Amino acid sequence: MPYLMLFSWAIVAAMLSRVTPVLGRPVGIAMATTLVLFAGLRAGSVDYEGYREMFDWMIELDLDYPERLFFGKDVLFGVLMDLLQRAGGNLQSLFLAAALLSVGLKQLAFARAFGGNTAVPWLVTLCLSFFLHDFTQIRTAIALALCFLALQHLVAGRVKPWLWLTLAAAGFHLSAVLFVPVAGVLLFAPRRRGMAWAVMTGGLVLALIGLFQLVEFIDPRLASHGETTGLNWTALAVATFKLALLMVIALAMRRGTQRLEAPVRLVWPCVMFVATGVVLLFALHDIASALAFRLYEFFDAFSVFVIAVGLMQRRAVPVLLALGYCAFGVLLQWLPGLFTPYRLAPLASLFG
Repeated sequence: MPYLMLFSWAIVAAMLSRVTPVLGRPVGIAMATTLVLFAGLRAGSVDYEGYREMFDWMIELDLDYPERLFFGKDVLFGVLMDLLQRAGGNLQSLFLAAALLSVGLKQLAFARAFGGNTAVPWLVTLCLSFFLHDFTQIRTAIALALCFLALQHLVAGRVKPWLWLTLAAAGFHLSAVLFVPVAGVLLFAPRRRGMAWAVMTGGLVLALIGLFQLVEFIDPRLASHGETTGLNWTALAVATFKLALLMVIALAMRRGTQRLEAPVRLVWPCVMFVATGVVLLFALHDIASALAFRLYEFFDAFSVFVIAVGLMQRRAVPVLLALGYCAFGVLLQWLPGLFTPYRLAPLASLFG
């Protein structure tokens, strides 16, 4: 029931923002607030216990700096946990802080891209990746939010903010490091980007294969985690289908997008990111299946901009295709069991 209520509210918010544009900004803010509370005050999720262990170990072992910060796996996430503990925060404060960061930064990115009208991109996010990232893989969610902002700076020609934001994203999840070479393709002239992307992707695949082979003896899960991720030929076929449908939607929007000039500039770069994720998935699934799938998930999340633009069209074809993509995204979040029984954490669990 809580999930049904959340989706119903998101659909109503998106419809209100389309019918009455003046409501777009306040409704989008209300939707973002709802998602912060929904994710931040949950008392369980697929990765919940794993974060509990990280949080408890940092307290129990009480190591000195900088070792203490690496209990968060990525240093900035370790800094976040350390700050919350020193402020008297309990485990639940970590989930609330992570939700504030990931949803708040995405709200800023969506507001910049869509002129403040964020209800539609939030509905798309809810359908495609919210329960995988903001609700489960909270480090990845924060890193993605920073990369969304970094992409907008890069498209606008601001290189330094792009690099600094990407560096901060890598501090929350190391996979964001790959955003530098992939997004760096956009620094080339448009007519040369196809060749630059092919060279970059080929070099990235070779570099990652060599890296994974070097470290496989340290962590055997790099090669054996495929059963847990569900990474098989069905998953590869699904990734290919999603990319093909995303390209069809992007092609269907070639006309009639003048009123959405700012977000339209993000469409083809985001298609490129998703394509990179699919290539990495195919190239690495036999070598490091778990990490290959994580990298694919990271780049696939950029599809939110393409689908949101599709839903904002005034023509039926892109809207219907985008709606179909969203429905498929909900199914792909439901099948792995991400919709765990929802339990609300008591407010007393935030601080103690």
